[in-house]
Amino acid sequence: MTTDDRLQITELIMQVNQAFDAVDIPRFLECFVEDGSMIGPRQTATGHAELAQWVEQTVSRPPHRHFTTNVVISPDPDAPDRATIRSHWLYVEYRDGAVVADGMGVYEDEVIRTASRWRVKRRLAIRDF
Repeated sequence: MTTDDRLQITELIMQVNQAFDAVDIPRFLECFVEDGSMIGPRQTATGHAELAQWVEQTVSRPPHRHFTTNVVISPDPDAPDRATIRSHWLYVEYRDGAVVADGMGVYEDEVIRTASRWRVKRRLAIRDF
């Protein structure tokens, strides 16, 4: 795996959260393959229609952000167009004039290289606390 692949994958992981928090559905869907999935502590979505619906539902939440750190990319030795990523996440909301941490955990992502770019095949969000 090249340094450029690693940079593209890291940016992809960041784009998922930025697009989700901004309710930028087209940009969010560009991050996923057509049959991609996202599995969270309270919800699961598979395919672009369900993923878009999940993002739309966030409009009713208080202002919020997802932060991702400690990104570790593990290339698949048997498939050069696949990799897994493990990273930490922190979710915060703005409530009553204060920023409140509302969860943290681990992302386990599976990504694949398509003809145009790296994309998420599966995102699993595991809540620690």
